Amino acid sequence: MKDFQKEFIDILSCEAFRRFMSEGIKLSQLQNLLLLLIKFRIPFDLSYDPGNRRNELSIELVIYITPHSSLTFTIGQEISEL
Repeated sequence: MKDFQKEFIDILSCEAFRRFMSEGIKLSQLQNLLLLLIKFRIPFDLSYDPGNRRNELSIELVIYITPHSSLTFTIGQEISEL
């Protein structure tokens, strides 16, 4: 369990996650972030809503840490094209 915690902290401190949590993220960075989660076999859900006249575009990433805890990140218009 200690190894998992250390790896998880390392992933959370990487540049892609820091950008995701602060000023927005590029689509290519989101792809890299997802590849890291897959590489380290960290379970996650990703949902996308293209938006409409009433709601803005949104992407939600839920990362499952334990059966009873998770981290949820939601981004909207702050996502860049490239």
